[in-house]
Amino acid sequence: ENTAGGGGVALWISEVFLNNSIINGNSTNLEGGGLYLRQSSEIIISNSEISENIALKGGGIYYFESTSLNITNSQILNNDATASHGGGIYAGYSIGGVTIDSTIFAGNHATSKGGGLYLLEPETPHEYESSTIINSTLEGNLSNIGGSMHIENSIVMIENCNISNNSSTFIGGGLSFLKTTAELNNIVLESN
Repeated sequence: ENTAGGGGVALWISEVFLNNSIINGNSTNLEGGGLYLRQSSEIIISNSEISENIALKGGGIYYFESTSLNITNSQILNNDATASHGGGIYAGYSIGGVTIDSTIFAGNHATSKGGGLYLLEPETPHEYESSTIINSTLEGNLSNIGGSMHIENSIVMIENCNISNNSSTFIGGGLSFLKTTAELNNIVLESN
């Protein structure tokens, strides 16, 4: 357990390539139970598992004020944001956008918004690149708003995704959007 941000790993002003790795069972009293990534450049996570991590915000990953986040062929499982948003991932203010491909979000929990994923851009999202979530599965995630994901102030495309059996205690069991332009193509929304 870490009393500062980043229960497993904390990185500022860094370039990160994480491949074939497991970040499991870490905790912090602040942000980023597994990974804390802030004011960094390119972040690439591939073929990895981020699981069973706990934080107040961003149970698995807390990513903020950085250039770009790219996650491929990975699993974000059973992470918990105990007092805020982003059970699996909290991603905010990504200049180059967020890209998630062929990734599973399952069993994550947030007490507020975005059980699997919470994505936030500034009030002027046109200054930032759009985000993409493709070929992914979001299943069995839970939050107050946006069981699988909550996306705010963003431009996002969601394509070829299975979004099923997610829950919210208030609104948006499957998906929740606020001040967002969203394009949804070939998605399955079932039993949320």
